[in-house]
Amino acid sequence: RESLEKGLLKLVHDENLSTSHQDPSVTTAQLIEWVRKISGKAEESAKDDLVSIGMSTLDATRLCALIRSNTGRGVSVTDLFVAQTFE
Repeated sequence: RESLEKGLLKLVHDENLSTSHQDPSVTTAQLIEWVRKISGKAEESAKDDLVSIGMSTLDATRLCALIRSNTGRGVSVTDLFVAQTFE
């Protein structure tokens, strides 16, 4: 807990990033917004992939958690890294 409070660890999932209801569909714009919040960068686009953005597997796990909590649909970390783009 101390490391988390000092900012040395990232949360895998933050309830403050999720929406209040589950919608089984997610727009590309929403997905990119989540990627930007997780990565802390503002220049990502739908044509990027996780590797070019510089997201770690922990960041990808956090993105999977956001997708699941907001849509009820599971996406694996492997699926995210294999995808060529977010489109």
